[in-house]
Amino acid sequence: MIRCLRCATNCDDDLKYCPNCGNNLMTNNSANNIQSNYQIKNKRLEIALLLSIFLPGISYFYLELWYRGILFYLSYILFFIVLGIKSGFYYTYANTLNVNHISMLILFIYLLVYVFQVIDVIKRTNMINNAQIRF
Repeated sequence: MIRCLRCATNCDDDLKYCPNCGNNLMTNNSANNIQSNYQIKNKRLEIALLLSIFLPGISYFYLELWYRGILFYLSYILFFIVLGIKSGFYYTYANTLNVNHISMLILFIYLLVYVFQVIDVIKRTNMINNAQIRF
């Protein structure tokens, strides 16, 4: 079996072109020897999805994307710092500043980051299982 480098489709050895994307498979022969040296890992999408929903950020560590997990938790720290600053403004300027709008904005940004994380975990898991991300 030859794996197409463009779309990661498994093709028969006698084919010259990939039936999925039309890529020339004859140039892949030397690249397939290099590609076989990489360790291909399969990660379960169900586990990654459940982790990303119930324990946000942990799913990046399950997928072995360490830098993304660390950046996600740094964004949590930034979220709590901004929340603390907002609380300080609330107690100091409660009469002159409408803090409810700021709270809603912070919550909206937090929910956007959460939804982005779930979508990104699904995308990255599929990329890992299709050998588009190598380890």
